[in-house]
Order: sequence, then C-alpha cells, then structure tokens
Amino acid sequence: MTRALSTRILVKVLLAHAVLLPVLAICLGLIVQRSHIELFVDFVHDTLARRTTELQTGRADTHDAGLLQFLDTAVLDGRIVYAEILLDGRVLRSQLTTPSLRWPARADDFEYGEGRDNAYFVAAPFKISGQTAVLRLGFDETPTGEGIRRAWRSILTTLGVYLAVVIGLALILSRQLTRPLEELRRISHRIASGDFSANIKSGSEISEVRDLGADLEAMRRELVGANERLQRELEERAALESRLLQKQRLETVGTLASGMAHEINNVLVPITLYTETALARLPENHSARPGMTRVLALSERASNIIAKVLAFGRHANVGPTGPIMIAPAVEEGVRTFDALRPPNVELHTRVDADCGMVIAESTAVVQVVMNLCSNACQALPPAGGSIEVKLHATDIEAAENPDGLPPGRYVELEVSDSGCGMDEATQAQIFDPFFTTRDVGKGTGLGLSVVHGIVSSLGGQVRVRSTPGRGSSFRVLLPQPKVLAIQEITTEAERT
Repeated sequence: MTRALSTRILVKVLLAHAVLLPVLAICLGLIVQRSHIELFVDFVHDTLARRTTELQTGRADTHDAGLLQFLDTAVLDGRIVYAEILLDGRVLRSQLTTPSLRWPARADDFEYGEGRDNAYFVAAPFKISGQTAVLRLGFDETPTGEGIRRAWRSILTTLGVYLAVVIGLALILSRQLTRPLEELRRISHRIASGDFSANIKSGSEISEVRDLGADLEAMRRELVGANERLQRELEERAALESRLLQKQRLETVGTLASGMAHEINNVLVPITLYTETALARLPENHSARPGMTRVLALSERASNIIAKVLAFGRHANVGPTGPIMIAPAVEEGVRTFDALRPPNVELHTRVDADCGMVIAESTAVVQVVMNLCSNACQALPPAGGSIEVKLHATDIEAAENPDGLPPGRYVELEVSDSGCGMDEATQAQIFDPFFTTRDVGKGTGLGLSVVHGIVSSLGGQVRVRSTPGRGSSFRVLLPQPKVLAIQEITTEAERT
C-alpha cells in the first residue's frame, strides 16, 4: 500500500514536471530569443540612422572616393558585412564586402538559421548634394544566433539540473518515507494476526514516522501484556471449570452411588444372613454346601464393594473432624499394606515424623494410603517392582501454583511406582468412579475416586505425574492449619 502510494506520488510529480518543464523551457527560450532579436534590430537601425546622419550632415566626403572610404570604414567598424550606396543609378560598393553577398531586395527580415547567408539587410534614403541616395547595409546575424543558442542550452541545462534535483528529492523521500511505512505496515499485519514477537523500529529520519513507530511499539507492548493476561485468565478459567465439572460429577455420582449401595445392601444383607443360616444347618458332607459357601464368598465380596461405594459417597460430602498428626496415620496405612503386599513388590518409605498436623480423620488418611498403595501395586507388572511412599512438609507459593491451591504450608504425601504408567487420556479419567484399566474382576474403579473425594473434603488436592512405561507418581497435598488455630482447637477439645 505504501509502495503504491509513494509510486503514485513520484509518478505524478514526474508527470507534472514532464509537462510543465518543456512549456517553461519554450517560454523562457522565446523570451530570450525575442530579447536578442530586439536588441539586434535596435542595434541595426541605430547604426543605420547614425551612418545616414553622417552622410547627410556632410561629415563624410560626398565624392565617389570619399563615399567608398566611408563604406570601407563602416565595414571595418564591426558587425556590418555588406555596404553600398545607390546614387544616380550607380552602385558604390565597399571592397571589403563579403563577395558572396548580394543585395537581396529584402529588409527587416531577421530569420537566423544554419545554412543561410546569416545577414540582415536594411536600407535608408538620404540627401547628398541635393540628390536622393540610398544607403544599403548588411549586418552579420551569427553572433545573435549563437547567443540565442547559448541561451537555449543554458535554459535546458538549468531545467535538467532542476529535474534531477526533483527526482533525487523524490527518491530520498521515498527512502525515508516509503520503506519505513512499508515496514510498519508489515509489522502491523503481524500484530493483527497475533504475532507480537517483532519489535517496531521505523528507521526513518522523519520525526512523524519515528513518532508513529514509537506509538505502534507502545501499542504492541500493551497488546503483549494484555494477551499474556488473557491467556492466563483463560487457562485459570479452564482449570477452574474442569475442577468444578469434576467435583460436580463426583458429587452427583457419589450421591447416586450411595443411594444404590444402600438399596443393594438392603437386598444383600438378607441373602448373607439366610446363606449363613443355611450353612449352619447343613451337614458337613451335604452336596449343597460348596454352592452355599460360594454364595457367601460372593456376598462378602459384594459387601466390600458396597463399603467402598459408601465410603466414596460419604467422603464426597463429609468434611474433616479435627487436627491430627499425619505421620502416625500414614505409617499405619503403610504397615497395613505391607502385610498384604505380594513378595515380589518392594516397599520403600521415607516418612518425616515431624512434618506437622492436618485437620482430618485418621481412618480417612489410612484409607488414602491404602488405596494409593493398592493402585500402585496393581500397576506393577507380574514380575513385580517397587513402590515408594514419602511424607514431608512443603511450602507452595502463589507463583508456583497453577492449580488454584491457596499459597501456604502443606503436607505432601507421595506414592510412586515403577509400573506401566499412563498416557494423558487415561490420566484425565482416573478419578471417575468405576473407571479402571484392569481386567474384569480385578478392580472396581473406586479406589482413586475415594482418594479424590477424601482429599477434596479435606481442602487438599491430588496431583498426578505419569509417563507410559516409566511409572506413575501420586502427590497428595493437605493444608496445614496455623499454629494459633491448632492451639485453639486443641484447647477446646481438652475442655470438652
């Protein structure tokens, strides 16, 4: 756009000068030519009048010899190249006259041109000794014509220099205006398309263009800041919406699961009681006894699943009860799992006994540890592997916390395994109830849902870091209450 604009301006300037300069040159040339002609003609007639006056006043000898001497003197005087007197039908001509010139019977016909005789002929009558005579003179036109040609050359040279200066100024203006504006236009398009990486520099000596570049650079920086703020707000909003949807989904599923679990439990309890009663009455060698034993085992398994569903529903809606030292509860959960773990699974623990207190329920913390360890154990290959449990206190700053936890001091429980790991699609669903990657009959899909419900009810957060083929790590962050709040709660508990 700027190139086209500057090109149009330059073309218009050149066209205007291309039209005006020849007209100006012709006008100046005609004025100079007319001035030279008028000066030459005035000189001719003044000279003719002066010579005729000399003849009439008797200052020249009126005899033929005197008249011839007068004519020779006139030729020798300068611009006169032809001189003769017509007297009584006789012609007295100067011997110094150019031989090729003849009286052309023309006068006052200044028409200088190459290839002509280059002479201007004039004649005037005069009285001499009572007789009428005619003085004929021819003047050289060459100096006047050369003067006109020199004037034309000077005019054309001056106008050529002027045109070169105009073109040079136009090119300089194009360089100082067109290129910077083109660069500003290109960068503006990049900014409009969302690319804020380029710095705006006008590179022009024109102050207005520099000011425009500075204004655009300031606008770009403001847009960069606004874009960064908008991106952060969008990310925070997306994270909040994701957590809100997950929380709502878990609460809905928890309420539904609790209701279903109660209904199923109402049906399962009589089945269990009648089965136990029947087994107690059957003889040891009765053929129905193995089937009844199988029914009772399945009833117990169903009872365990219902207990997990109820625990999930309960912890999705019930908050913590009071401050506890978290280290003993974690160690109890580790000991419980250690008694149940397969022999090919190594268990490593690093528990900081002085990591502090949290407001929670000991059984809930034990359940979190058990579920995380069980999940890690199920992720290990058949050949076995290792599980590591770590507990320590940590500080979370606002700048280092993209997940929305309030900054402060937390207790971090981390359970890591050397199992198969998970991809991003699986990580997005692991906390959904009844979601499992295990084979049928090897997992209920409620363990991590229960963990998420318990931790959320305690005001904490569960973070997952996993890579396919390189294991997984679950980090549970639970907030630590302030010292004064703990003391007040402890004092109140002692009073009651």
